Amino acid sequence: MKQPFVICILAACLSVSIGCGPSDGLSRVPVKGKLTLEGKPLERALIRFVPTGGTKGYGGSAVTETDGSFVLQDDRGHSGGVVPGEYIVSVSKLTRPDGSSLPAKPTEEDFQGAKETMPGNITSADNSPLRHTVSEKGGEANVDIPASMMKRNR
Repeated sequence: MKQPFVICILAACLSVSIGCGPSDGLSRVPVKGKLTLEGKPLERALIRFVPTGGTKGYGGSAVTETDGSFVLQDDRGHSGGVVPGEYIVSVSKLTRPDGSSLPAKPTEEDFQGAKETMPGNITSADNSPLRHTVSEKGGEANVDIPASMMKRNR
């Protein structure tokens, strides 16, 4: 009576270990952090980590909380975070026409008339001067946008 039970448990463990890992074979690490603008939390901003150099994978993104905190999620839905390596960091912050933040779960209507508050050099993964290296262990990725970057032309 114990043998069928043990076989069922082993089969369940094997199916979980096969079915839950990333299908591309890349190892990912958890990354969390805080996004700030001149040291102050930047809420409800989209932060993207775009692989550069030899970094494999698809990168990751997150929408920041009211305190600027975020947890990166792989852009293709793989669990575990992002692949260790070098990243270009881009940031987009949309606001309503009156300058107020979009709601936490915006609808299509919320985006009508919304305006980008970040300069083009920061919103573009091709031009952003922001960089971050994700270590083999993952960890913290605190990103501060200095005032000097905000003065650049869009």
